[in-house]
Amino acid sequence: MLTHPHCGRPQPPLARFSRHVLAITLLAAPLASSAAAPVDTTKFTPTHLVKLGVRYGTATSRTVVPQLRYEWQLRPAWSVQLGAGYQRRAYSVGYYRDLQTTFWTADVAARYYLSAPRTQALSGWYLGVGVGTIHRASLDRDNFAPFEERSSRGWSVDSRLQLGAQLALGRRLALDLYLAATTPYYFSPGDGARLQLAPEVGFSLGYRH
Repeated sequence: MLTHPHCGRPQPPLARFSRHVLAITLLAAPLASSAAAPVDTTKFTPTHLVKLGVRYGTATSRTVVPQLRYEWQLRPAWSVQLGAGYQRRAYSVGYYRDLQTTFWTADVAARYYLSAPRTQALSGWYLGVGVGTIHRASLDRDNFAPFEERSSRGWSVDSRLQLGAQLALGRRLALDLYLAATTPYYFSPGDGARLQLAPEVGFSLGYRH
């Protein structure tokens, strides 16, 4: 049994237990403070997005065109996005005439996020500037005698200005919504004016990795 150093009397069990608790508390204090410190999760957030979505605008003759997009972060407020799309639309006019139009699209844009996120990369309001191209192939078939079939092709290059918002749906998913003003330059005379203003809207669901 331990004795007091001055009077030689044994120490009660409660005193010994209090000393042990105090020693453990002092040793654990640095660990507790480091564990309670806030952790910057931004550097652990995935900075790449694979997206599936659609675009709709006058440049594609008001046709909904499915899109595959890929976005990656360059800096906390900057990113680059690549996109490509394809759609084939076929319908009949009357009993004897069939029309078919096919669209291929591609675009690239730089994005600037207006407020750099603290915990989720590639999220918030953004402005985008980029360029794109659209290739169109049309087929007009008249099945009434005499049989006729007419085809045409055209393509355009456009500049793009976007305003949008990318919403974080948890840690992995994101919803991207945007409005765009595009100015396609048509290289085919049959597409009307060479330079036009063509509004566009779109959305996509993305997966972070």
